[in-house]
Amino acid sequence: MTFNVNQRTLIEQACTKVPEFQSFFDKMHTQIKLNGQSASTLQNYGKCLAKMSLHFGCIPLHLSDAQINDYLLMLNDTQAPSLSYSDCRTAALGGHIDACTACGTVQVSYNSCRNRNCNKCQNLNREKWIMAREEELLNTSYFHVVFTIPEQLNLYCLHYPKVLYNILLKAAWQTLHVFAKDPKHLGAQTGATAVLHTWGQNLSLHPHVHLIVPGGGLTPSGKWKMGRGKGKFLFPVKAMSLVFRAKFVALLRKASKQENIPIPNILFKQLFQKKWVVYAK
Repeated sequence: MTFNVNQRTLIEQACTKVPEFQSFFDKMHTQIKLNGQSASTLQNYGKCLAKMSLHFGCIPLHLSDAQINDYLLMLNDTQAPSLSYSDCRTAALGGHIDACTACGTVQVSYNSCRNRNCNKCQNLNREKWIMAREEELLNTSYFHVVFTIPEQLNLYCLHYPKVLYNILLKAAWQTLHVFAKDPKHLGAQTGATAVLHTWGQNLSLHPHVHLIVPGGGLTPSGKWKMGRGKGKFLFPVKAMSLVFRAKFVALLRKASKQENIPIPNILFKQLFQKKWVVYAK
């Protein structure tokens, strides 16, 4: 990988001075390459994480959430915003004039910088996404459900991200479907909006999926049916964790044969010995 002088110096300094940074950077390089991301992405991530590691004297995986938050606040206070950010939606980037032909009202609209990291630009996209999801909401209670896989699978997530993350999403949905179809819990067809997260707040690999699930579902006759929890709880999380584990491992076994993924049998045994985490509130 080729870096410019400043980026090379920062990353080389971190590799030399910070324990474990070299292996941490190599893993990140592998992940970015497997994801098909550009060399500039690796350069930007490497520079930012090298700065953080040099500041604390350790890799980000060993930092607490509080340390990371304090560091980000410090950067926000000490670094001036980039030219593109500060000029966003100002006269510096030009603009256009909107005029109403009926009342004569004139309004000046300045151009945005279109930088994907700019809060002004991405706030609009975020609000549009939220509004679109709100249009899909039903007049019922909703639950936030999170399915998390054990850290023993992290290595396979790095090397086979598409396969593992597809399995995570499928296993999570199949688990919800099983409980929703069961008359003891609901006996109806449910739905969900899912968002995949692959990293935690401390920049460590932490694959999990968030789902927003309605507290009821549609019966075969097309009528709405509320769950037995009456909006107070969805399904028993301990039972869901057992079903989720079984669904995930079954899909993983199948994928390991179809995709020629070298997974030792002892790993499957270890996965069944672990308590898998399912959260619902």
